[in-house]
Amino acid sequence: PGSPVRLTILTPTALSVARRSSSREVELTRNETHLDPIRGWSRGPGGAWRLMLDPDRKIAYLRLTKFSANAASRLDQDMETLLRADMQALILDLRENMGGLLDSAREVADRFLESGLIVRVGGRRTDEKQWFAMRDGTYPMFPMVVIINGASASAAEIVAGALRDHKRAAVVGDNIA
Repeated sequence: PGSPVRLTILTPTALSVARRSSSREVELTRNETHLDPIRGWSRGPGGAWRLMLDPDRKIAYLRLTKFSANAASRLDQDMETLLRADMQALILDLRENMGGLLDSAREVADRFLESGLIVRVGGRRTDEKQWFAMRDGTYPMFPMVVIINGASASAAEIVAGALRDHKRAAVVGDNIA
């Protein structure tokens, strides 16, 4: 990050039959790109995500695209906004979410659960580990649906399964990618 990179951009001309192209050089400064793991149902006029799907009935929609290191903190930011707006129900969309970090999945599930087992992992050559929800930091109770599909995997399955197993959310979708 911070170092320059020079790109040569080739643009085909109208005489592409002759395989001619014009070129131009652009110098950019490298930097880290942080993709936001949270999306809404559509973009507003200013480009921000719309999170309230049905403003009259106060039904919110959040799409979690990946379980990155900042997924739980980003979820907290948007949930704070939605709760201040008197959100009454939530649709959590995990379709096409291929997973991510186990710790992130645990943190996200823990936000919705007051107690109980979130996930248990183990293998033939490793000791079993278990993680449980803790009451601190739990969002208030509201009706909730989790949407999944055949491309929901790994950490997304952990969250959907924990919320279903504890009857915190209905899980709907299909299992065909």
